[in-house]
Amino acid sequence: PPSLSGRGADDDGESTTTLFSNTLLEARRLGLVEDMDDKLRLTADARGGGKRGSDSEVYFLDYMYRTLFDPARAIETKHAGFMIALAWFLSSNPLHPMNFSVPPQRTLQAEIGEHASKTEVTSL
Repeated sequence: PPSLSGRGADDDGESTTTLFSNTLLEARRLGLVEDMDDKLRLTADARGGGKRGSDSEVYFLDYMYRTLFDPARAIETKHAGFMIALAWFLSSNPLHPMNFSVPPQRTLQAEIGEHASKTEVTSL
């Protein structure tokens, strides 16, 4: 998302908490986390209604799938580009590591063609 495009440093190169703060804001916007009694926790939906045990992972994975790969929700939360980029990334073969000396846009263009620009992937 655009809010995470900064590197987390100020004009003098000093570290800031911007990247963390913006990531947390995005997690809140997605409905993944909430503040409760001065603590940060997964939302009830992300926790599957608070169920514990072997089903909790299934509920969480289902929630993440619905949250990250629902086109309507992606547009609503301004994560459509991320949804496409994540789908591309997850379809990549882990046995063939990414070449980080090549801008990711070139790899995207070669692999998904005209849809590459929709990912909003940039190299900072």
